Amino acid sequence: WSKSKPVPGDFNGDGKDDLAVFYNGGQAADGKYVSLVFTFTSNGAALNNPTTSWTSSGSFNWNVGLPTSGDYDKDGKDDLGVLYEGGTAADGRRLDSLFTFTSTGTGVKAPVKNWTGSVV
Repeated sequence: WSKSKPVPGDFNGDGKDDLAVFYNGGQAADGKYVSLVFTFTSNGAALNNPTTSWTSSGSFNWNVGLPTSGDYDKDGKDDLGVLYEGGTAADGRRLDSLFTFTSTGTGVKAPVKNWTGSVV
């Protein structure tokens, strides 16, 4: 449980709430952080077995990501959004980024960075 950040949403657009789990996969042998997204779709009576919707290919640190859901591209399917602590600017302010993982109906696409800046 301590490695999971669950997020509800209708990720396949069928009118039933599903569950996405942003998961901490630890660190690979090369030191890169591994994060995953698992999706549990609803069949109307229960949640189906999870599918792995995405696995990071670079270094995506689960510990500094805060996930949420919403239909960010207005296609009728919820997407996953992650606010990500990205480091420190030259002036000492914290830099954050906002990534979206748009739904394919059966999973999510690789994240796209939509914004980077300081909120403070």
